[in-house]
Amino acid sequence: MSNVSLGAILDKLEPVIASFGEGRASAPDLFEILTYGSAEQVNSNILVFYLDPHAYHGFGDLFL
Repeated sequence: MSNVSLGAILDKLEPVIASFGEGRASAPDLFEILTYGSAEQVNSNILVFYLDPHAYHGFGDLFL
């Protein structure tokens, strides 16, 4: 068994742990919106997605 100190292990893990918080969740696409819930919820999610002028689709207020 190696005599590596806990401090040395933590020093190597800190950048790895810090990198987990840097990622950003991707915006949902149409297939993710359609894959859950009841039919009513799916229809509502589609409306919410396309009527939001700031959504990832990039259409702005075209549908409004």
